[in-house]
Amino acid sequence: MPEIPGQRSLVFEFDSIQQRQMWHRHGLGASPPRADAKNLTEEFSGLLRVADVLAVEILVTDSQLLDGALFLHHGPVGVRKLMARSPAELPGIVVLGRDGNLAECLRKMLLGRDPDATTLAKFDSSTLSAIGEDAAKIAEVLPTRDKKRLADCDVADIATVVAAELQGALHGNSEVVEPTGVFAELARQWDAWFKAAEDKFFDVQPWSGAIFDMDWARTKRPVPDEIRLLSQDDAALNESLDVLKAHNGRSTVMAHLNDPAIPLSTRNVEQLWEWWNSLYFDAMAKQHGCSWLRLTADQAEAAVQESGGGGGHKPIQFEGELLGVLSAMPPTVYASARHASRKARDRWHRHASQEHSNGLAYAITKFNEPIDLVEARSSLIRQAALILGAAILGGLASIFISATAGWAAVVSLAVVVILATPIAEFRELHAMRGKKMKAFINYAGAHNA
Repeated sequence: MPEIPGQRSLVFEFDSIQQRQMWHRHGLGASPPRADAKNLTEEFSGLLRVADVLAVEILVTDSQLLDGALFLHHGPVGVRKLMARSPAELPGIVVLGRDGNLAECLRKMLLGRDPDATTLAKFDSSTLSAIGEDAAKIAEVLPTRDKKRLADCDVADIATVVAAELQGALHGNSEVVEPTGVFAELARQWDAWFKAAEDKFFDVQPWSGAIFDMDWARTKRPVPDEIRLLSQDDAALNESLDVLKAHNGRSTVMAHLNDPAIPLSTRNVEQLWEWWNSLYFDAMAKQHGCSWLRLTADQAEAAVQESGGGGGHKPIQFEGELLGVLSAMPPTVYASARHASRKARDRWHRHASQEHSNGLAYAITKFNEPIDLVEARSSLIRQAALILGAAILGGLASIFISATAGWAAVVSLAVVVILATPIAEFRELHAMRGKKMKAFINYAGAHNA
């Protein structure tokens, strides 16, 4: 059967590079993070909550979690608070890992896939780049460092050893026994997530073994028309397309697009990167048998999304402000909204459609109505005016009906009372008509390609 889009979903914004870009967009280029991280936390909470509403299970890869600036900065306790979960509630997050043990996932990330290798693997740390460390230098030096210490260490020491190896690679390939500074903090953050996994705060599921098939993704998502047409008369753009079609590694693709010697416009670079990233997520979704969500997109990105949608499906676009609404909600209000919208969420999860998305959006945005003394008083006055005004009109009309004047007044008043409340409710519905979800949902097409 085809994967139901509302069940298991990867989230584009949780990609480690996207997390790093969000970190820098909020001006957090140094470590420790400055106190102005409030806006970053608000945006992250909105992404978590929209994904929480749209998907039964939020799928996060081990690299997105362990090399994700946002997940590491907020930690499992922070994520629990942002998603308004009590200690007894699970957040609906499932980590897809190289191993069933999260700490072993980190070890394997640095040991690499070659069992005969004697040195560590290249590790382009998005998180280290986010906090201002020279990740490129670390990635260059790591493959020259012996892997024995990490391969042989106890599972309880993995976070410390990995952080020490990264710090040693940064400082001239030196030996570091205990990490210090940002590297010690990184080890602490990893250990917090390892502990959360042991406490069953979320599930860790080993990869199924399915292949990561970018060639399949390229057949399902053609090059955007604007890029394709321009490339016919632009040698540099055509060459870049060939590079992106030939490589599956993000480091290679990023290095090519960021090469100042290649005469590409900023818009072309953005469109090529967005198109290639969409291919990447199509392939990941197929690999893990799920759908993927994109919760934010500008016009250039939207054009790329419209260019395809693995398995022949086009993305469904929801217009509105749900992300902003959920970002600003206090945790207690979000918890109430999530509980009250459970039936609407269930309908969406069983069948993703515009009708059900509108119903889900309405169920949630009701809780965004500002409640204060002035507004409550104004609302009460409006409803009383509706009832009183209609009653006066009904009473005046009944005066002109001499034979049944008394009964007409009674009946008119009863009708007014019965109809006044629905009229007030319809007025509220009309006022909220524009609040619909905003998201891009891309179907993986793993079973219907």
